Amino acid sequence: MTRLFHTLVCIGGITSLSLTFFHPAMWAPVGMFLGFALLLVTPVILAEKPAEPPGFFLALIWIGTTALLALAYGFTEELFNVKQVALMLAGLLFGYFMSLTRAPPWVAWAPFGLFALYFTILLVLGREPGDAFSRNSQNYVSVILLALYVSAIIMTRPSAVRIMHVLIAGFVLILSVWAAGRGGILASLLLVGGLFVRFISQGRPGIIHGTIAAFMILAASVALFFAGGILESQGYLYKFEGRGLHDASRLSIIISYFDGIEISELLLGKNYYDDSFMARWNFNLHNSYLDAWAHLTLYYLMFIVAVLVITARRLRRHPVIVIAVLAFAARAVTDSQMFSGQYDYVIFATLFVLLREPGREPVMARPAPSPSRAPRRYVGSPRQSASDEPGT
Repeated sequence: MTRLFHTLVCIGGITSLSLTFFHPAMWAPVGMFLGFALLLVTPVILAEKPAEPPGFFLALIWIGTTALLALAYGFTEELFNVKQVALMLAGLLFGYFMSLTRAPPWVAWAPFGLFALYFTILLVLGREPGDAFSRNSQNYVSVILLALYVSAIIMTRPSAVRIMHVLIAGFVLILSVWAAGRGGILASLLLVGGLFVRFISQGRPGIIHGTIAAFMILAASVALFFAGGILESQGYLYKFEGRGLHDASRLSIIISYFDGIEISELLLGKNYYDDSFMARWNFNLHNSYLDAWAHLTLYYLMFIVAVLVITARRLRRHPVIVIAVLAFAARAVTDSQMFSGQYDYVIFATLFVLLREPGREPVMARPAPSPSRAPRRYVGSPRQSASDEPGT
């Protein structure tokens, strides 16, 4: 029952946070669900008291200091960042809870499947990607899919790249091309390319491995051929070609943000909501790193960068998690609300999973050992067997 509760909270949280991109009215039910879920989750975590590595407590001190600094500065600047501080703290708790939860693949991939199915129906019907969103752009198609992809990976924690990981990533790429978002296409290419290269290189080369690789290349080529035909017939490829690979408006936003900035604003963030130029872009910085810096101080940006460095160093041991998280991080360069927004939990969950010793079962998922014989052990997760991973 406890494991079922953990899984339901994680799946519900992931799904509900993604729903907020579709319409602002979703924030009310989502906020109530998350608030109620976190109230239930907190006593469970405190009761189990899992042992954690020293890096975990360093991260808590860092985030606690960041929250206090951001709130103190926000009180002097018309409370412009209260929402972002609340989302960061909620992401911390939710990400920690997710890092302790292990879900079956079919459950972990359910949110991704539902949203991908919805976008696919719109594609087949010839609808515009922007029709799905009330006040957000069509670029968030790739944001949502990448976030749900990495969430499923974190909850299943595969030890090696499987065929289905690459094929699902290819589906993310197809829908990103449909949405005509340059950042989404590049991040999806990074995801597909990284997973495919790792799949080819892992293990011993042989006839079976080579046959599977050749079959994947053939299947991907056929899928891209037919998908390209559909996208071209509906004009999406021409739209992407017309937009090109550069965007002067994003550069102008960054220049405007740093124009005349003070030292205190470099350290503690900047209230840019009285800037008439920013108002032209609906106060959207179009960069999640800059968004996190502006609302949650330079210290939170440093925290994000530190987590990404830690993640990249684990490529050999956790290739699927690392590649998925880095693709997600690459996507955050060209749109906001990924950090200091709905998906802060990705950073926290990734950090807590990677900090723990590999090859150990989470405390909440195993019976307590005998006190007389039990050494102190950190929380961790065992390597996932082939039967627990998608595509096997």
